Amino acid sequence: MSSNLFCSLVTGRILDFCFRVCFLGIKNALAGGTYQALLFDELKNFKKEDLYEKVSGKAEGWRWLGVATSAILGGFVAHYSISWALILSALTTFSAGLFLLTIRPVKKVREVESENYLHILKNTTLYTKSKPALLLTIIVICIIFGAYGAADEFWALIYHSFGLSINVIGILVAIGYGLNSLAGHTIHLFDRKRFKGIEYILILVGGVVLLISGIGRSVLFIPFILISFYVLQIANIKVEAKLQHQIGANQRATIFSIKSFINELFTMFFDFVFGLSGEKLGVLSILIVFGSLISISTLLFMKLEATVQRKNNLF
Repeated sequence: MSSNLFCSLVTGRILDFCFRVCFLGIKNALAGGTYQALLFDELKNFKKEDLYEKVSGKAEGWRWLGVATSAILGGFVAHYSISWALILSALTTFSAGLFLLTIRPVKKVREVESENYLHILKNTTLYTKSKPALLLTIIVICIIFGAYGAADEFWALIYHSFGLSINVIGILVAIGYGLNSLAGHTIHLFDRKRFKGIEYILILVGGVVLLISGIGRSVLFIPFILISFYVLQIANIKVEAKLQHQIGANQRATIFSIKSFINELFTMFFDFVFGLSGEKLGVLSILIVFGSLISISTLLFMKLEATVQRKNNLF
């Protein structure tokens, strides 16, 4: 990531774009799936896997707090020098890598035989196909949160379409990230055991408020957009936790890596869809398309999950 930002300083526009995409791809490949699998397996080793949702939420909360803070400080620094903003961003991520080097590796518990990756991939694919509930959860993540990730590229443009100044837009973007952080720290308040299907309810709420905001086309509906940040982030963490509990230890990292890869593909697709919608129908139409997409998809997924559960109860 630091290499990605450094390239913005030393290369031309086209070369800059090529280098940044390459480094970003490497970063995503190295990050996909491993962290979540390690965290869940460590908790399961101590019979604390039920705490995954809370622990993962806390981690996400602190991550988004960092993003919100950087959005504020980065905007302030960039106002005086965009080069210094990029330098500080690169140094921050580079220092995080140095910090990781200070962590001592744990002692080897047991020997693990190396396997052919294609063999692992084949077994994981067959395992996923044999678990309809697992497959449905992966599809939910890729469609709903693939669209959610794509929308992140358009928030500043959407706020601008409401006629807001750049300073106000920066504040709203930071507030949105701050609400993502708050979602991570308060996820324990939305207990799935007390509220059955809470993740779908939250996605529906997010979809409806976005739809209302797009139809209303008024700055008065911006609080509705901010509500969607909070509820969709909680739903995102909950669905990820739900997926963890459906996967066996041997397939965990591989399934999460495949999920991350497919999710990125859906995000690119929805980037195109939202961009086309904004160009042809106006920027605020993105809210209508996004809200309608996740609302309708969620209703369909709720029905499919109920069908899967009924079939599982028959056997």
